Amino acid sequence: MCGCYAQVSAGEVEALGVDVVSGSGGREAFVQLVLDAVRQKKAGQDAGQQVLLDDAMRRRAFESLPAGSLGTRTRAMLKVQDGCCNFCTYCIIPYARGPVRSLPLAQAVEQARALEGYREIVLTGIEVASWGRDLKDGSTFADLVESVCRAVPQLRVRLGSLEPRVVDEDFCRRLAACPNFCPQFHLSLQSGSDGVLRRMHRHYDTARYLESVRMLQKWFPGCAVTTDLIVGFPGETEEEFAESLAFARTCGLAMIHVFPYSRRAGTPAASMPGQLSRAEKADRSARAVAAAAELHREFLTAMCGTEQDGLFFPTLSGVARSINYYPIGDETPEEGVCNIALGLGKLVVDGGRTLRFSPRYPQKVLQTSTPELALRDTQNEVLALDLRPEAFRTSTDDAVNIRRLTLREVAPMRQTRFVASVWDRENDRISDSPMDEGRKVITFNAILKYNTFPLADIVRDILRLGVEEMRCPVEVEFAVNMDVPYGQQRIFNLLQIRPIIDNNDNRALDWRRVPTDDALIYARNALGVGNMNDIRDIVYVKPERFDSLSTQAIAGELDALNARMREAGRGYILVGPGRWGSSDPFLGIPVKWQQITEARVIVECGLERFRVEPSQGTHFFQNVTSLGVGYLTINPFMGDGRFDAERLGAMPAAEEGEYLRRVSFPAPLWVYIDGRSNKGIVRTEPPAGEE
Repeated sequence: MCGCYAQVSAGEVEALGVDVVSGSGGREAFVQLVLDAVRQKKAGQDAGQQVLLDDAMRRRAFESLPAGSLGTRTRAMLKVQDGCCNFCTYCIIPYARGPVRSLPLAQAVEQARALEGYREIVLTGIEVASWGRDLKDGSTFADLVESVCRAVPQLRVRLGSLEPRVVDEDFCRRLAACPNFCPQFHLSLQSGSDGVLRRMHRHYDTARYLESVRMLQKWFPGCAVTTDLIVGFPGETEEEFAESLAFARTCGLAMIHVFPYSRRAGTPAASMPGQLSRAEKADRSARAVAAAAELHREFLTAMCGTEQDGLFFPTLSGVARSINYYPIGDETPEEGVCNIALGLGKLVVDGGRTLRFSPRYPQKVLQTSTPELALRDTQNEVLALDLRPEAFRTSTDDAVNIRRLTLREVAPMRQTRFVASVWDRENDRISDSPMDEGRKVITFNAILKYNTFPLADIVRDILRLGVEEMRCPVEVEFAVNMDVPYGQQRIFNLLQIRPIIDNNDNRALDWRRVPTDDALIYARNALGVGNMNDIRDIVYVKPERFDSLSTQAIAGELDALNARMREAGRGYILVGPGRWGSSDPFLGIPVKWQQITEARVIVECGLERFRVEPSQGTHFFQNVTSLGVGYLTINPFMGDGRFDAERLGAMPAAEEGEYLRRVSFPAPLWVYIDGRSNKGIVRTEPPAGEE
């Protein structure tokens, strides 16, 4: 065992019977001790317990550890400082780590230059702002940051946690002049009550902290200032807790990490009077987390959006993914997909009705291709932050202060003019003229068709860069504000980018190893992704009973069967001829979505006497994509795909009507859909190697 616990409680650790005990120093030697212990155990030797401990308070030399190999990461942690002399009353670190030690400037620069291949370096330490105090050459922390920034101009340089006292005009001026410095500051607070700060033995008060925050905001406009907050410190009253939350709001902090106070043996705070109960600390922690979430939302929205009539929302919010599991038309999976909405992005993230487009083909939007689809499938509500003081409520629910607006309510607002078209009822067309009056439709035509803002180009570039840097598919959240004063630039805000990690359920298959000749269903034209392992039922239209004149009757029979499946909580695979959902009975079965809600996979199966071009789920595309429903198209009579109707027909029916037949299997079927290769398969059991 190695670390601070072993350093300050060596006796307890030794009593655990571990083979190697080391403290917070000599970590390279610790690695060798572990390797020796492993080798001896393999050889059947008993070397006894190995203990490597020193006196932390007598340490004077900085122990330099390598930043590590590149691997798959783009951010490197460069430790430049160790130790702490603050002796806060709640903290054991000074006793575990010892006094301040600094990595010399020249070595820091050398190690930074060696981190070629990374995109960002974070300068870290136990109390990184105290770097240089132990050095005899007069170097300051600002000198260190400047030198590292100059040494690696191709990399972004970020700082670890800072103490407020390091922030002054000279520090800000010098760092602001570094073009590759990242203006994000984690400024330690711990409490927003001066009384609690004194009991904590912090070396600042709220006035000095606020001065540091305002200085950072002046020199780095729009910067993110984040912090830590300890709640439930011994003796903390409800009034002092309220002071902390109010002060955090005054500072306009972007993010707060909330920690309930935890007693550490050997610290002054552990024996202070007024220890709060676990329940009291948990309650305050929950309230602080809720307040922090509200501040975080306010910070993000302050970056993008405008206020009107007490409501705040951006022109549009969106989520883009570099991989598209539901490509339609000319789209390919690698070109990505984007969903956008007028207003706050919670509508997009929560799977609400939004506009979907390919960044490669922004002018080809399925939902706006016909007036019927535009009226039916485009956005029908807008989320906005309610800024009215009388409406504000505190809650752990992140949606408590969000107002849902109808299109009628947002129609007269400024933001709407950038994204809305008008339905010309008389001529049954969608008009993009800003002079036309009528029902608003959120088409984003001005942006996607006429390129009033280069959204598709920006999204496409960000996705490409994200994939290149993270070396995997990525997902991006963003917001755009076009409601700016005349002459000012419209703003695209990149809120976050994260990797899409393929789990075992949606990894790409090696289809060369998957036999298809014994599959129940196999398609070379499939939309969706993932392994569905909880489906036991296949519902299909009996081929011998199908007649285009009977499609309405088939829809009615399916409606009743779907209701029974919903009541039983059973999803199913739905197979039938033609286009599911078509309003033309001669093209397919005219079901509505509510009549097939329990279908987890939908299959268009052509017949010799009923040939129809694949629809790719256009009638239900919004539902299919938002719910993750698989959609397959096959024409077995043409050698395109497989549907083993003969095998299903030989099995006993779980239920059978005039047109439909449901077959149930004793074990879940193996269903795999891979929208990257546009293939899908249904088998009674997985192929070898895919159990």
